[in-house]
Amino acid sequence: MNFSDTERARLLALITEKSFYRADEGESFELASGATSTFYFDMKPSLLDPEGAALIGKAILDHLAETEFDTIGGMAVGAIPIVAAILSFVVFFIALLSLPGILAGWGLLNYKPWARILAIVLSALNLLSVPIGTVIGAYGLWVLLNTETERLFLSPPAKPTPPVVS
Repeated sequence: MNFSDTERARLLALITEKSFYRADEGESFELASGATSTFYFDMKPSLLDPEGAALIGKAILDHLAETEFDTIGGMAVGAIPIVAAILSFVVFFIALLSLPGILAGWGLLNYKPWARILAIVLSALNLLSVPIGTVIGAYGLWVLLNTETERLFLSPPAKPTPPVVS
């Protein structure tokens, strides 16, 4: 793969247009190091531009064409796949833990007697999550163990019928 002079000129034009900044006369930029400069490069706009990304990638490949590698490393090879696997497991685990609560919520909305029992168990388990879980769990137990709530789940209310418009 050869990086042509036309591609090199286009890449230079793209970098000059999107990533090169020159200060006005008598002014300067303060760099992250604390030093000042009358110009600076911010390559992110060029790298995030589709054409720029393709041209920069091609230039790097052309530059490395004759290089022999024993190993390749870095963030993308090592850490990113490990972090992605850990995050996938965490998301799956959280989804699995939330499933009983979602199921209990659906059952409570539909006045299912088993949902009241499941919600009582989940509220009791919530008591261990100090301090907010304790408050939510205590409130859940107070509501779900109330005799009025118990009667509500023994004979659920009739669903309202929509009014007829004539």
